[in-house]
Amino acid sequence: MSFVRDLHFILYPILALLAWLVARHQREHRPLALFVSWMVAADWVRVVLNGVRADEPRPLVGIARVAYHLDQLVVLSWSFAFMAVALRYFTKRPPAFALVGLAVTWLITLNYPLVSGEFLLWILRLAGICATVVAWTCILAAIFRRRDLQPTLAHLVVILYSVTDFVLYLVPWMGDVGRTWPIVNLISVVQLTVFCAAHGFWLAWRRRLASA
Repeated sequence: MSFVRDLHFILYPILALLAWLVARHQREHRPLALFVSWMVAADWVRVVLNGVRADEPRPLVGIARVAYHLDQLVVLSWSFAFMAVALRYFTKRPPAFALVGLAVTWLITLNYPLVSGEFLLWILRLAGICATVVAWTCILAAIFRRRDLQPTLAHLVVILYSVTDFVLYLVPWMGDVGRTWPIVNLISVVQLTVFCAAHGFWLAWRRRLASA
């Protein structure tokens, strides 16, 4: 399954590039392009942070502990950044709510070593659940209450993210992480492949219209 994991690192930058190409033509796509770009950067930031604290004795102190808490911030940002994107596209609200949630949750995780291990995983899972619930609340409220909503590619991507996020956030904690994590990686790769294909189709469709 290492091949599947490698595909994840390949497909996300491709998706980011395609998202920015779409954003050149459709300004409303920029928040999604920013989100995808951060997901790409976050993967590599985590590689660096994990390298800093690798093989350090527990409890962590000094630079290793700083890297540990920054890594938690990055992981939490996945959930709250997605929450901000859902709020932006389906309610047109600023990301303040998501940013406050991120700050409060991260402050809780700073209580190390009390907040670590299974307790930390529980907090991360809760953040994922909250993001998914908020996203679906925004989506359903927009569908049934907003008559001015004009669906775009970004709306479709956010909805598909919401559909798969339930599995991507919760499956690792439904059983043995080592056994279920490859499933999560596979689902993520399928998701990213669909997103890349959708962006590529949109760009090809627009080019065809422009040349008609």
